[in-house]
Amino acid sequence: MKTQIIGLFAETSIHAGAGSSTGIIDLPIMRESHTNYPCIFGSALKGSIRAKAEQMWSQTQKELVQQIFGSEANEIEAWASAFMVSDARIIWLPVRSLNGHFKLVTCPYILQRWQRDQQRQQATCFEMPEEIKQMASDESQKCLVAQQTKHLIYLEEFQYDSQILKNPEPLIKALQKLTPIDYDIQDKLCIISNEQFAHLSTIATAVTPHIAIDNINKTVKAGALWYEETLPADTLFYTLISTESVRKKDHQKTDAEVWAHIQQIFQSNPYLQVGGGETVGMGWMQLTAINEQENNA
Repeated sequence: MKTQIIGLFAETSIHAGAGSSTGIIDLPIMRESHTNYPCIFGSALKGSIRAKAEQMWSQTQKELVQQIFGSEANEIEAWASAFMVSDARIIWLPVRSLNGHFKLVTCPYILQRWQRDQQRQQATCFEMPEEIKQMASDESQKCLVAQQTKHLIYLEEFQYDSQILKNPEPLIKALQKLTPIDYDIQDKLCIISNEQFAHLSTIATAVTPHIAIDNINKTVKAGALWYEETLPADTLFYTLISTESVRKKDHQKTDAEVWAHIQQIFQSNPYLQVGGGETVGMGWMQLTAINEQENNA
């Protein structure tokens, strides 16, 4: 089995929608049920990758798409996919700040979970700074930064006492592997408590009103007003992908062959459109592959 960790960096706003809602927000984004953190479900991510493969490969290679991604719903003979994708988990959320134009905000739970996922993939992972471990159980209004400029940090309407990490380089280098080349995070990274991040992740996303105009009367159509939630550009996720041998009967593609086809999808163009709003330029993410491993289990 071939496995890899993939960083997904939002180049535009992202609306990976969870469907309609009876709450204030008509079209909310996907969220984890236990943490309420923003996420992108594996099924949505895999569907976007399959759509990219169908656009890239000609109609004569439709059979190849079905071999790798599984049978379609109307097939008489069904078989499972040879390509597996986990939910995309958040690494940081860009949040407005009076200390510069924005900060890249994360928390101990997110970083520790990312570290566990790397260990599960048998990949080389960073050493967690001791200050972050201690902060996991700290409920005080403070934040950890990689580069200190001012004592007080402001995120949205909240004020935090900043404390500089003693050895931020290993963490910074690990994070930069998930981002596009030359993306500077040293002066933007900000680590707050799990409870504070959970709150900010619900109030710091954009909620945009949408309307439909009657072209004849130039007025809003009756009932055509809805509110849509989006994640801002520069949000960072990661996902775990893996391949196995093709499961379709009488087809003998190995996991390595399937892996080569998946790699081909992103070799020339590392961008993926995820979620809604494609016709208005939304949903574009840049993918960065790290830690390729081979597991014989």
